[in-house]
Amino acid sequence: MKDMDFLPRSALKLSTLTLAIAATSFATTSTMAAECLLNDANDTTTTLGATSNGDSALACGNNAVAGGTNDTVAVGNQANAGMNSATAVGGQANAAGLGSTSVGWQSAATGERAQAFGHLATAQGERSLAIG
Repeated sequence: MKDMDFLPRSALKLSTLTLAIAATSFATTSTMAAECLLNDANDTTTTLGATSNGDSALACGNNAVAGGTNDTVAVGNQANAGMNSATAVGGQANAAGLGSTSVGWQSAATGERAQAFGHLATAQGERSLAIG
């Protein structure tokens, strides 16, 4: 019976923690959204330099650049998604290959369809994968 008594308290603690995290996220969302730019057709940037140049491109963060088309996404300080269908998430993440994905601080996916996940991970060849 002690196990059953323990579970409701754990669930309550977990629920409280989840709500606290969600509240913190919502509190900062409006500030961060000011540095997002979707489909920059006028060659302008946000105050802190976010730029999205292509169709269906989204850049969020200081000097984030989404330069490709077809759902290109760059999120993070100096994140760069330079080719079509590229995704870069994290500070200085670089998705420079066509259809590449780079997630993590200074991660780099430079090959076509390359995938780099983690801090300083680098995937250079075509369809390569790096997990760091």
